[in-house]
Amino acid sequence: MSGQWPQSTARGRDFNSIIQACSGNVQRISNNTAQIRTLLNQLGTSEDSSKLQQNLQQIQHSTNVLAKETNTYLKNLSFVPTPLSPTEQRQQKLQKERLMNDFSAALNHFQAIQRQVSEKEKETVARARAGSRLSGDERQKEEPLVSFDKSAVSSDCSVCCNTKYRLQSPLLAADTHPNPRFPAAASPWQLLL
Repeated sequence: MSGQWPQSTARGRDFNSIIQACSGNVQRISNNTAQIRTLLNQLGTSEDSSKLQQNLQQIQHSTNVLAKETNTYLKNLSFVPTPLSPTEQRQQKLQKERLMNDFSAALNHFQAIQRQVSEKEKETVARARAGSRLSGDERQKEEPLVSFDKSAVSSDCSVCCNTKYRLQSPLLAADTHPNPRFPAAASPWQLLL
């Protein structure tokens, strides 16, 4: 046994190291989920900032990476040779089941909080859009897009009406214009000259 571990101890070490790595990742996923929940409560408040949103995205990304890594570790557990002793087999089976249940629960909490973050972000965007529409409506009420200076319009409507009434028939021009400038008997060709 000079420096060599018995086969069953080496198997147990591989299994235990994978279990420990998975357990650590599950704990980090749970901690990250708690951090995300805290940041979620700050979204849409006066504490909301681009730094907070970047931090939220970074934590979500690292938690996704941890979840994928943990899933890979759990798959690797199936390649670890089973121990010879029935007691060790039962113990490893229980550890693996407990770990898978803990991972599943942590993952479900993380996914639920991610959905809440997504909904909160959608609400924030909708509020921002509604706010920009409201502020646009308020601007329109305050400042008309086009304003007319009534004193600038001449009393005989020469600017607007000459063009308008040249294109209409002489009867319509004579009958509807407030200040008829065209005789009722004029021909349409005379009006264009």
